[in-house]
Amino acid sequence: MLPYNINESILLSKSQLVLYSSLLITICYIVYARFLHPIAKYPGPFLASLTNFYKCFYIYDLSFHEKLVELHEQYGPVVRVGPNHLHFWNAEAIAPIYKSGKSVGKTEFYDAFTTYNPNLFGGRDEGVGLSISPLLEGKKIRNAVD
Repeated sequence: MLPYNINESILLSKSQLVLYSSLLITICYIVYARFLHPIAKYPGPFLASLTNFYKCFYIYDLSFHEKLVELHEQYGPVVRVGPNHLHFWNAEAIAPIYKSGKSVGKTEFYDAFTTYNPNLFGGRDEGVGLSISPLLEGKKIRNAVD
């Protein structure tokens, strides 16, 4: 017997509650991923915008490179290949993506690479790299060898 004379027929069972909650969460996720996510404006396959399994399938099948060509032919130079992943076809996109400039320095993570052998990759002092860079120019190296 329920308190306060609540009609038992209007209550949901636990399994129904779990089912409807799961359905609501799934619908909310799909709406967010397709329409509200910061990269939702970029085109791509529907499943790729929801899960990384789309990309994993083609990687496992060893045909992801072929699929990327097909996707770029269908959608253009920028394709959404995962919920948080974009693939760019143009070479001009490399510098803005990977070149951060001098405003972003290296973190303490890189100290682990210089523990035993100091090197340019692990060094955080930008001045060291700049002082060595003229020596790395091909013209000066050829003069030094001669």
